[in-house]
Amino acid sequence: MEAAMKLARQYFVEKSQPRRTRFIARRESYHGATLGSLAMGGHAARRAIYEPLLLDNISHVSPCNAYRMRDDEDEVRYVARLIRELEEEFEAVGSDTVCAFVAEPVVGAALGCVPPVRGYFEAIRAVCDRYGALLILDEVMCGMGRTGSLHAWQDPLVGVVPDIQTLGKGLGGGYAPVAAVLVGERVVNVLENGTGAFSHGQTYQGHPLSCAAALEVQRVIRDERLVQNVAVLELYLERLLREQVAPLPYVGDVRGRGFFWGVCEDITCLNWYLLLIWSRSSSSRTRRPRSQFRLSEGLRWVSMS
Repeated sequence: MEAAMKLARQYFVEKSQPRRTRFIARRESYHGATLGSLAMGGHAARRAIYEPLLLDNISHVSPCNAYRMRDDEDEVRYVARLIRELEEEFEAVGSDTVCAFVAEPVVGAALGCVPPVRGYFEAIRAVCDRYGALLILDEVMCGMGRTGSLHAWQDPLVGVVPDIQTLGKGLGGGYAPVAAVLVGERVVNVLENGTGAFSHGQTYQGHPLSCAAALEVQRVIRDERLVQNVAVLELYLERLLREQVAPLPYVGDVRGRGFFWGVCEDITCLNWYLLLIWSRSSSSRTRRPRSQFRLSEGLRWVSMS
């Protein structure tokens, strides 16, 4: 993510727009653990003790999470509200100071496999184009086939092409540490006609062992048609989750794409359920800790925090 941030900055410097130093990202997002990427993310718990060290040129707007739509909203109204908030943020920080808007197409660690609602990213793309900002999509977690298409943005639910894209986990399949930044033609052309190089470097960039592992992983994915298999089996996975998990009383939402799915607990129902079973056991001589109560076959609640 920090390479993507630096690339966006250099792009505007070479376009003679040095005032562009800011980024807009989303709350309840995660983009990495180093200080720059941690500042980009909106994961409050992971940011907490490092707040005094984080960059102050990054602001955050609401994520796109259909489960949190207001009762009086449909998807169209929900997208319109989120876009108004983003436009207001551009205006508040100065639209000519923003390098890029940054988001995960399908949110991973911070929200739990939350896909966008239809039309959201098309509207985001239009706002970025109107204000001259880049669109950076973080696919470190959701990319490389996990959601049923090689790139998550190829899903019609996303439907836009980013200017800069980050990749990671699925690129090397866990066999070697490897990540990458993909750069759109719009950005490449500016650098080619300017300095001709990206002013950046890392100690182990382009490491031959990691690159060889990633190449072999991608060959297997292609030859064995694993991405196409995800797209097919997604239908079965989704059906089972919605039939067997979604109806449980403490489940609020089941959502995801491909093989990338999450279950959101309805905290109100869950807390009442735990209080109920705790009160029923309070008269027994030996009380088990809350972490040991079985909620259903194969599921266990591990913490109230």
